[in-house]
Amino acid sequence: MQLLPADHLPAYRSALPFALEDALAELVEAVNGGTSELMRLYESAVCSSQIEGSKVTLNVFKETLDAVGDGPKPRDVQEVADLVEAYRFAQAHELNAANLLHAHCILSNLLVHGNDQGAWRSKGVKVGNAYTTVYLAPHQSMVPGLMEQLFQEVAALNSGTLATDEAFYFASMLHLAFVDVHPFIDGNGRTARLLEKWFLARHIGPLALSIRSEKYIINHRDEYYDALRAIGPQWGSLDLSRSIPFLVLLPKAVQYK
Repeated sequence: MQLLPADHLPAYRSALPFALEDALAELVEAVNGGTSELMRLYESAVCSSQIEGSKVTLNVFKETLDAVGDGPKPRDVQEVADLVEAYRFAQAHELNAANLLHAHCILSNLLVHGNDQGAWRSKGVKVGNAYTTVYLAPHQSMVPGLMEQLFQEVAALNSGTLATDEAFYFASMLHLAFVDVHPFIDGNGRTARLLEKWFLARHIGPLALSIRSEKYIINHRDEYYDALRAIGPQWGSLDLSRSIPFLVLLPKAVQYK
């Protein structure tokens, strides 16, 4: 079973709401004419953290950095700062399993204990709360093999040239596959959203990091979680033919103002 199947690419192309090349050209103009790449990076980290429950806003984050510089920061602000550093690491390094583990080590500094930083999980995990399980991830014994397979498929895709719509499709499929495997004790969502842009940047360049995908998700959380739930409640019974609503979230974010 492929973790990043191309089977649903025709349906994905039919569901795209606009021409991606045109939207990316508009994004170039927006970035060149206004928001700096640094502010887009800060926004990505802030919004990705907010999806996981952080209360830190972009203004609070910037004001804190201005006030303390490299000095000690409140824990919630430091969590965002760690994620910023993980995005920066991704900008400068090739996407592979070893570098992904290092990025997780950076962003999870305050999220998990030392032995769980940059390490595949050795325990079972579920998404939900004490009363309701929304999603049950694969058994921990499966994680190393699944992640090895995932990065073999990533390497195969990265060895060639992808059309723009293919790059977006596989970036979103990678995000989805990673979330479904849930390979870490914590930090899976943050890592998956970083991973999506990391892969996309390999194929369309650094402009990928200026796409406001995290901002789009935080403002369309119901759409995001509904799209995830539609695929299935547990590993082993996922229906990727129902993944199109999830896969088109990233293209929608390209035009997000």
